[in-house]
Amino acid sequence: MLDAFDQKIASLPDSSPANLAAVNVLVQDADDVHIQGAAAALATRRGESGHDLPYRFDLVVSHLTLHHIPSLPDIITTLYKCLKPDGMIALTDYEDFGEEAIAFHPVAKREGVERHGVKRAEIEEIIDGVGFNEVKVEQAWTMRKEVEAEDGKPAQEKEFPFLICLGKR
Repeated sequence: MLDAFDQKIASLPDSSPANLAAVNVLVQDADDVHIQGAAAALATRRGESGHDLPYRFDLVVSHLTLHHIPSLPDIITTLYKCLKPDGMIALTDYEDFGEEAIAFHPVAKREGVERHGVKRAEIEEIIDGVGFNEVKVEQAWTMRKEVEAEDGKPAQEKEFPFLICLGKR
């Protein structure tokens, strides 16, 4: 997915990519070298010098990541700290709608899955509890996906609801 992101960035007009960077690490500290390095690279591309450190962001976007994170309160707290005042998060993941949500990942790919989707009320409470304002968690779309045969059930197509989680620092 990072390669696809980088290809899309490379195909944008020259001025557009100066504000976009992909970071692929478990963010546990707003001042993590990977985050700060990506921000420094962006500042260099924009020709900025003498920037106040540490860097903070206007927007953090994440897709299909939350269900892999061991501690949702910890990651949401870290994302909050990564933002400038009035910065925003826009996080999407599939919703935990019970036992049927387990089928989202084939059995062979379940290692590293911390939870089978995110629970709407839980993630909303966490985002709000960390200190975000204008918190909104709602179903944004539904994805139809072929799931493998398991436990005597045939392979079939299922619908998985996706949540968008928004908050403003």
